[in-house]
Amino acid sequence: MRQTLWYSRLAFAPLVAAALVGCAALGLPGGRDAADPQASAKTLYTDAVRTLIAQGQYYAAVAHIQEDRRAHGDSIELRLLEAHARRNLGQASTATALYQSVLRSQPGDAIAAEAHQGLGRLAAARDPATAIRELREAVRLAPADADIRNDYGYVLLQARRFADARTELATASELAPGDLRARNNLIILLLASGDETAAQQLVQRSAIEPPLLAQLRTQAQALKAAAPASGYNGNPIGNTAPSRPAPGKSA
Repeated sequence: MRQTLWYSRLAFAPLVAAALVGCAALGLPGGRDAADPQASAKTLYTDAVRTLIAQGQYYAAVAHIQEDRRAHGDSIELRLLEAHARRNLGQASTATALYQSVLRSQPGDAIAAEAHQGLGRLAAARDPATAIRELREAVRLAPADADIRNDYGYVLLQARRFADARTELATASELAPGDLRARNNLIILLLASGDETAAQQLVQRSAIEPPLLAQLRTQAQALKAAAPASGYNGNPIGNTAPSRPAPGKSA
């Protein structure tokens, strides 16, 4: 849902009973769609695929997506999850085509937001203007999603649009106070933009240790010295030590 650069699910079973037993160990809900066993099994399966993706098991996720598609047919969510997995595997063209297919299907806002976020992450390294456009649309569709806000704030930060980035990163940090990526990105922004007072206040509130602060300062200096929108490694966006996927979402 991680990453080497500081700037941005379980066993499966084809039968409902077996799926419920396997998923219970991960705390997945066993009573969802209980009146419809087929829907319940499919929901558990896609939840489990999300878990695989969050755990970095992208090849396994693709394999189980293929199995689910063979058993139950294709769906918008399966295409979205496959796009996430293939993006994390570096298969950018396949992931892009899948995300675009999802959007052409006119899904609900939540899935559309994830698709635009995925396209934004894919574009961040090579086409900052497209990344900003895609992530802006993702924020419009899911304004309370801290992970998307952090991604959008990051690409704005890389474009040195500090005022806009500050709004997004501060929002992400307040929406998810425990998310280190948004907090660290916000500190880097404050340092890079010269707001030492605000940066120190956030450092003190967060009880950040000197070694981490030194790393954040180094990142801020690198940002000021680098060309705008450079230095992104493509997956996923966010500052974190240690890195982690967003809770309940694919990376």
